[in-house]
Amino acid sequence: MGENTIYGNGINQEDLVGLMITVDDAWEDLLEKLDADTQLTANNYESTLDITWPSGVQTVNPYAIRDWGQVWDWFLALAKAYNDLLAKLDTDALAGLDNDYEATLAIGAAETGYASLGVQANAWYQGSLVYYTDLFITKFNLLLAKLDADPLDASDYVSSLALTDTVDASGTEGNPLSHGGY
Repeated sequence: MGENTIYGNGINQEDLVGLMITVDDAWEDLLEKLDADTQLTANNYESTLDITWPSGVQTVNPYAIRDWGQVWDWFLALAKAYNDLLAKLDTDALAGLDNDYEATLAIGAAETGYASLGVQANAWYQGSLVYYTDLFITKFNLLLAKLDADPLDASDYVSSLALTDTVDASGTEGNPLSHGGY
């Protein structure tokens, strides 16, 4: 398997953790960039919207994921923080900026619940995780493009923070869902 590649029919844990780290880094960098932008009235994006990495070195690491519940909780916290960011951008921007971030880019409630991720009492479905990570990365990149189109101080959100991915809905190993760095 390639670096940061996950498949609908099986996830290499090292690749999944690598993907989570890449997404987490991009998320933190986005919040820092928004804090520094003078076209936004708030400078507390990072302090209010940062998410906590799953605790414990042995809980989630490239060699073993010992607590899948923390993985799911991290992805759900990411979706909540993402939607909260969209709402904050709608109300926080100075004149001339779009105020339809949440209406056009939000991750719907049905897409963030445990059931949609295939998590049940003692089981989970990896294909749902592949779908969800692709959904988040697609919407994250659309957000970056929208930020570039608005008259913010920076116009390099896509070029500096975009996450790359390719998806094949079949979910077979020969057709990977691959995510590169930014």
